[in-house]
Amino acid sequence: MATYQSLVQHCVVILITSASICRVDGIALDAQQEAGKKAFEQGRYVDAEGLFHSALTALEEAQPAEGRQIAQCSQNLGAVYAAEGKHAEAEGLYRRALDLWKSIPGSELQTAITLNNLGVLLRFQARYAEAETSELRSLELLEQSSAPDPKEIASTLHNLGELYTGEGKLAGAERILRRAISLREEILGKDHPDTALSLGALGVVRKQQGDFPAAAEAIDRALANTERALGPDHRRVATLLNDRASIYSAQGNYKEAQKLEERAVSIFKKTLGPNHPDLACALSNLAATQFARRHYKEAIQLNKEALQINEVRLGGNHPIVGVELNNLGAAFFVTHNYAEAEDHFRRAIAIAEKQQGAPQFFGADAWKNLGDVYLALHREPEAVDCYRHAIEIRERTSGPDNARLATDLEAYAAVLRKQRDYAGAESAETRALGIQVRNALHHP
Repeated sequence: MATYQSLVQHCVVILITSASICRVDGIALDAQQEAGKKAFEQGRYVDAEGLFHSALTALEEAQPAEGRQIAQCSQNLGAVYAAEGKHAEAEGLYRRALDLWKSIPGSELQTAITLNNLGVLLRFQARYAEAETSELRSLELLEQSSAPDPKEIASTLHNLGELYTGEGKLAGAERILRRAISLREEILGKDHPDTALSLGALGVVRKQQGDFPAAAEAIDRALANTERALGPDHRRVATLLNDRASIYSAQGNYKEAQKLEERAVSIFKKTLGPNHPDLACALSNLAATQFARRHYKEAIQLNKEALQINEVRLGGNHPIVGVELNNLGAAFFVTHNYAEAEDHFRRAIAIAEKQQGAPQFFGADAWKNLGDVYLALHREPEAVDCYRHAIEIRERTSGPDNARLATDLEAYAAVLRKQRDYAGAESAETRALGIQVRNALHHP
């Protein structure tokens, strides 16, 4: 069976609120920015974009120009663009704001907030090293401040923890997210939606560590608190529904997973429209569940919808596009459309190989899946080569005890036996068994 991947996305983006009233031609622009902030927090991104864009235009046309206000409005409009999936526009505005803050005394807090937001954006673009640099610099500015703001420190810690989760650095992610939760519980309370956001992120880490009961407990608490605070149709609720569904899927309860994922898709369509990357993520997760339930026609259609959104919004070489191609190839494989499967796996591999140093797990999956195609076509030498690539990448990116490495080794051993390389097959099988035993002892 070809390997299929689900997607999860989280972030915390902060808007900057002005401490002084700025008037241009008699218009109180701070009131306009406050209205934009409120629209942003309510998920009305089109309204927020219009308000911040109008305010920025007025500020740019004013004489003399007010650098602090322009920087603030640029950062806030950038946050809206990021929420809308307009990543190039968002990055340009964030970097413009950072350039302006450099020349404004006493703007360390604003600089830290913008760096934090830029780090989130860079993470979504799979620019992990740049994202970590941005987040760590933000944290450094906040902690070195003469009056540290624990709320902003918690936000940056949350995003840094999310970054480490995405990179597979689970021990570091857990440590940092627990620190974010502790700070948020202290300053905001245990039931606050921001506390719930970090709690849900910790649940994702626990799930990836294989502790499903702890993961479910954390995400259930986060979901209940978020629904109570923000309402049942907020985009954060949809994200947590996807997280909870991923645990059901890992436990084989695909019926319950599908219910939650369908609700998440509905919320994202309602709040973000039909072309947002977060909707594509939810569609991809629903496709994974349909795939697991052997509803392959539905899985192919959902994956095509997700792929189309992501290719337009994220670009054809984004890692998430690679994941979608791999997933679509897996659906073609199980329906015996080997030509389409091979094409999609090779396209996914090409994207993985373009990533500079980032741990692209889907590259290992795509190589393993391509090996399955060649094995089905009785092209054993090519299958062996593909499985070797998968094993090498998996070890490098996920470590020597990853459960999927055991699956790769078993597939490799099976094809070696077909070629009567019994010694090589036995060696691979022994390694796979060792991984399985160690994982069983670690997670009984």
